[in-house]
Amino acid sequence: MMKLLADSLDILYHMSSSFPSFVAKVVTWYLLEVLMVEKKPQVPAPVAKSSSH
Repeated sequence: MMKLLADSLDILYHMSSSFPSFVAKVVTWYLLEVLMVEKKPQVPAPVAKSSSH
């Protein structure tokens, strides 16, 4: 997991020199959101269950 994060940060660092800074910020924000979601306990949402039938 840390290896993946390190690789992502390394890619972002190299991308920032060729891409606009706001693109790097959006990608960084997206990666952080994904990491936060993965760290949350997986609880089945009752809303999704009620709307499926």
